Amino acid sequence: MNNALNFGLTGAALLAIAALSPTANAYSEEDLARLKATGSCERCDLIEADLSGLDLSGARLRGAQMAGANLSGTTLIGASIVNANLATADLSGANLRQANLSHVNFTNATLEGANLLKAKLDGARLFRTNLSNATLIDADLSGNLFRLDLTFANFSGANLYRADLTGVKAVDADFTGANLQSVIFKGANLFSADFDDETQFSPDFDPKARLMQQVDYFEN
Repeated sequence: MNNALNFGLTGAALLAIAALSPTANAYSEEDLARLKATGSCERCDLIEADLSGLDLSGARLRGAQMAGANLSGTTLIGASIVNANLATADLSGANLRQANLSHVNFTNATLEGANLLKAKLDGARLFRTNLSNATLIDADLSGNLFRLDLTFANFSGANLYRADLTGVKAVDADFTGANLQSVIFKGANLFSADFDDETQFSPDFDPKARLMQQVDYFEN
């Protein structure tokens, strides 16, 4: 009898707590409204928010929590997103030209076809990030003191002309079909990074001397 009563009370308590608890990983409606109204939302909660297609040029999003957010096709020209968390976010086709993305966490994020012309990505985390067909002309991906992590990052078909990859760790990264002409690789770790016949290098750069691996496939 007592056990049944205790179970009933426990179950009721759990239901009450669940009803009052916010949805896990839900973004803040207040923060989203503030971003849309003012273009500024530093250190705000935008986890899994739908920001696709918005014009957020010049937005100030320093330290924002945006994991899993949808920013596909979003315009973020000149935006400041320093120290933000964009892990698993979708930024495919986003315009991040001249954006400050220093120390942003892009782990497992998608930036396929994104425009990162002259973007500042120093110290960013790009582990397993998809940057295929992205434009990174004159982008700063230098590792500085932190050694930028590009392990398993996908740069296939990307344009990195004149990008600065000083000191990066690009182990097992995919550079097949990428434009790497005039890229600065000073002190970069390119061990086992993939390239193919379509990858474009500067004339004085020897990928095999940097322990990169050629992955051309031939049909029988």
